[in-house]
Amino acid sequence: MPSLEGPVFDREGNFYCCHTAPGNTSVVKIAPDGEQSEFYHNDVGMTVGLAFHKDGRCFAADMLSSCINIVSSEGQLLDTITLDDDGRRMRPDCMVFRENGDLCFTDLSGHLHNPSGGVYVLRADSGYKEMELLIGGFCAPDGITFAPDGRSMWITEVSTNSVVRVLLDPKGSPRVAQHSPLCAYRNASSSNVDTHAMDENGFIYVGIMMGGRAVVLDQDGIPVANILAPGFEEGKLRYTPNLALKRDAREGYLLASDEERAVVLRFEAFAPGQRLYAFE
Repeated sequence: MPSLEGPVFDREGNFYCCHTAPGNTSVVKIAPDGEQSEFYHNDVGMTVGLAFHKDGRCFAADMLSSCINIVSSEGQLLDTITLDDDGRRMRPDCMVFRENGDLCFTDLSGHLHNPSGGVYVLRADSGYKEMELLIGGFCAPDGITFAPDGRSMWITEVSTNSVVRVLLDPKGSPRVAQHSPLCAYRNASSSNVDTHAMDENGFIYVGIMMGGRAVVLDQDGIPVANILAPGFEEGKLRYTPNLALKRDAREGYLLASDEERAVVLRFEAFAPGQRLYAFE
């Protein structure tokens, strides 16, 4: 099955996504006029997530090789950050920059019987060489976003099929509280939650793997809408893991594929996407 992952916009409005396969991942760049080109090719591992730095560099998570590759704005490999947690191979997936330039990423490890996954931070003041655990004890954490007010972090957890809210203290660290982390939403079907994006009002748009849809949650995790792929009732385009929101328009872009094709679907969002570090 053709698989698309890791959608993201750069500050010029170009759209990027990963056409993934082990040992053969093409990061495709789609210009605002629709022209497509290959931005970066990974012929060793498997690129699954992208995040742009405000200086134009692209950080590309390689789940298969347990590393994050740093790529220039022209698509040239600049550096590789090898990830290791006391000898345990990590599975970097989704990434987001914080306001100070630190890079947070999810380690898609663990399951219900071994919750070894978590969110890690690569510190900007170390040149992204020093890594710290922000919060652990998760069962295959995938998507990650921070609320616009900075008071909470949202994580999609694959093995529990849940969207989890983590409250943050004024310094941006997880609060120690009885009601945090909290499962704010749980998908009640046999398909799985995957990654998500957040709009400027704090609404969360969650891709549903093999569900042929995305679900929209409000700031409290209450579902308010479904976004259905064309042919949903006939079982078409069921692989819908990821999406991205435009910063300057109420437009969302959902990645979808099946055995026949891989496409990018456009939908109307409730609000523009939240302002990311890449746009500063």
